[in-house]
Amino acid sequence: MRHLQSIVLCIVTLVCLVLVLLYVDIRADKQPAQIISMIALVPGCGNGLIEGTEECDTDELVGASCQTKGFASGNLTCTSSCLYNVTACTRGGSSSGGGGGSSRSADRTQLVITGRAIPFGLITVVANTQLSATGTADAQANFQIAMTGFAAGSHQFNVYVTDANGVRSASVAFTAKLVKGAVSKYENLLIAPILRIDKIAVKKDERIIFSGQSQPGAQIFISIGDLTLTTTTALSGIFSYSLEATRLPFGAYVVTAQSVFKAQRSPYSTPRTFTVGTESVFAPSPRCPQKGDLNDDCRVNLIDFSILAFWFDKPLAPAVIIREKAQLSGDGKINLVDFSIMSFYWTG
Repeated sequence: MRHLQSIVLCIVTLVCLVLVLLYVDIRADKQPAQIISMIALVPGCGNGLIEGTEECDTDELVGASCQTKGFASGNLTCTSSCLYNVTACTRGGSSSGGGGGSSRSADRTQLVITGRAIPFGLITVVANTQLSATGTADAQANFQIAMTGFAAGSHQFNVYVTDANGVRSASVAFTAKLVKGAVSKYENLLIAPILRIDKIAVKKDERIIFSGQSQPGAQIFISIGDLTLTTTTALSGIFSYSLEATRLPFGAYVVTAQSVFKAQRSPYSTPRTFTVGTESVFAPSPRCPQKGDLNDDCRVNLIDFSILAFWFDKPLAPAVIIREKAQLSGDGKINLVDFSIMSFYWTG
């Protein structure tokens, strides 16, 4: 038994040594092309105290108002990222910036994205190919994400949602031109539905089920060639449609879904494919690694490793603390234990 324990200890030690060497090599290269940057989230955000680079915290606005931010009127609030939320401010007028503010409360170049996705879905924003921010939609699928730290100019953004099973929607892409020191808004973004099929091949006399999730109360249009199927989502945002395969000739098909909410149409979902033939084959269940997936792509690979290496032995931003708790050891720091967990769930 002692001999076996010694062998296991040696293996674990070797794995840790290899991971450390890899980390040192990445640091020495100084070109971590795939390192992911988490934008301007501050430890302690949400405790009602102004700390670090926080502009505000819950109801603490440091004496700021819509007027001190250069608006004519309105209600200034604080986002969950401890940045000023000016979406309820009314434009017009000007301000010298006085009235009880502090040097810390000066405007920074900021983008506020609002829209609808799926209830309690994980919203991910990718800016210029880098993961920039994450947030969670509420029970009605509404979300708002405020980001800062950008240089003035045009930036490319992609936004998508991930459901409770780790299935991602198609990305919504847009370009925003940001002005130095100003707050830009991209509003009413409607995320594409998440679409699933229960079979990748369906027998002619059987049924195939199309299901997924979108905004509650939305109308869903499922397109299969010239055939369009219509259904609506429940309060949970879930929808389902069972189709008799006898309605389709033998052959291969591509199916997509689109949601319509208050006359606004979403982009199309990620397409799914299936065939109608002489036998049925069920679609594999979506399965993601239980741990180690830091960028929500259902893989544990060098991208995740580079994120881990970047935050090794550093104070973690709140967004990273959430990911560490969900995907690693949950002790609130990045150390060799987390590297060991990642190596165990490695997919490549």
